[in-house]
Amino acid sequence: MHQFDDKSFVTALDPKGMLQLYTDFPTQCETALRIAKEVPLPFGGKPDNVVLTGMGGSAAGGDFVRAIIDSHGKVPFLVNRDYTMPNWVGSGTLVFATSYSGNTEET
Repeated sequence: MHQFDDKSFVTALDPKGMLQLYTDFPTQCETALRIAKEVPLPFGGKPDNVVLTGMGGSAAGGDFVRAIIDSHGKVPFLVNRDYTMPNWVGSGTLVFATSYSGNTEET
């Protein structure tokens, strides 16, 4: 057995708890999907397009989602890393404004 196969060894070298976050990721996705299905969209059915806006690491999750949407989605999805929104964003756009810290001024 390699030392990296020993969870206690890895955990001792993992002060931020990344191993646990990694192993919990599928459950987090299932929970997020359940919560999302419970929230009615203000414009009814599916949006015309989706924008996730945030700076730096705040938009990192959007890159992951965009990769999935690009191969399986039915509406355009953009990750916006700017202080302004694209001109085409309108009432049929679903916008996710993200901030890791909760204090991001552009959000």
